Parts: sequence; C-alpha cells; structure tokens
Amino acid sequence: FDKFYIAPSVYYVKYKDRLIRIADPTDPNLIYLRNAGKVDAYGAELELGIVPVRRVSIYTSFSYNEAKFKDESFFDGNTRYNIKDKTVPDTPEYMVKLGGRFQVMGFRISPSVQYIGSRYGNLINTEKVSSYTLVNLNVQRRIYKGIDLLVDVRNLTDKKYVGRISPGTTSGTYYAGAPFTISAGLRGRF
Repeated sequence: FDKFYIAPSVYYVKYKDRLIRIADPTDPNLIYLRNAGKVDAYGAELELGIVPVRRVSIYTSFSYNEAKFKDESFFDGNTRYNIKDKTVPDTPEYMVKLGGRFQVMGFRISPSVQYIGSRYGNLINTEKVSSYTLVNLNVQRRIYKGIDLLVDVRNLTDKKYVGRISPGTTSGTYYAGAPFTISAGLRGRF
C-alpha cells in the first residue's frame, strides 16, 4: 500500500532423507552429516512495515517454525535413539524482529531488536538452549559521491548468548555469540 506493507508467508516441507550436522562426541571439532530420516517442517512469517512520515520507516516481523523428526529412531553408529516427534536441533520455535530507519541530517540510522526463541542442542531434546534478545545499530552517512561511511554496532547491550550450536545425539557443543562489537567501513558505488 502507499505507506504500509504486509508480507505474509507460509511453508511446509516434507523431507525424506534429512541430513543433520552432528558433532563427534569424542571431538566436537569434527562434524558429520548423518541421515536422520523423515522430517516435517512448517511455519509462517508475517512482516509489517510502515512509513509514518517522510524519512522514517518502521518494520516488524514475527515467525513461527516447527521441524519434527518422523522416523522412530536414529542410529549414531553405536546406539539407537528414539527421536520420533523430537524437534530438529537449532530450530527456534519463535523469532521476532523490530527495526526502523531514520534519516536525520544526512545520517541513515537503523536500530533493530531481534528475539530468537529457545531451541534444542541435541537430537534427543534434553539440552534446551535459552532464548536471547539482541539490540543492534547501524549508522551510515554519504561522505562523497557514491561513497558511504558505515558504523555497525552488534549486540549493543553485550548480551551473553549461545550463537552457534553443533548438535550431537545426546550432547551438543555450544559456541558463544558475538559480544559487543563495533565495526566501521567505507562503501563505494561506481
């Protein structure tokens, strides 16, 4: 619409032979692709945006995701585990994002808040990883024809969180998310 948009989407996927990245229990640096069989995945996302006044835009998005194993068991080479109806690791059920873009005195300021829901770190769903919320800020300014100066601040509140998961059958390997980080750069267009 003129100053407003809505972008809904839905998905449904039936995997027949879903490959899952699994960390070796004796060395979490070794990752193997293992066939976990059938997986049903579905979800929806709704994004809304508005331009209430000139030089200001605001958007939000919400998503719901579900991915479940459908086969009775998973064999890791040594042991057989019941995974039927367990959630695929590293699949947050809910995600929400709120952001905006404001143009003030030649600056383009883009703050955002992102929520990632809890998720599991292992195939048997006994290790639940907490949800987290990140606050980010991006500032840009044109300093010459086609050249922009950029400053990007990630994790403004220095939130401690699990950023990456290497799932295992019974235990996952967890990596800390990026701490408060500032980066700057130049971008040119020709």
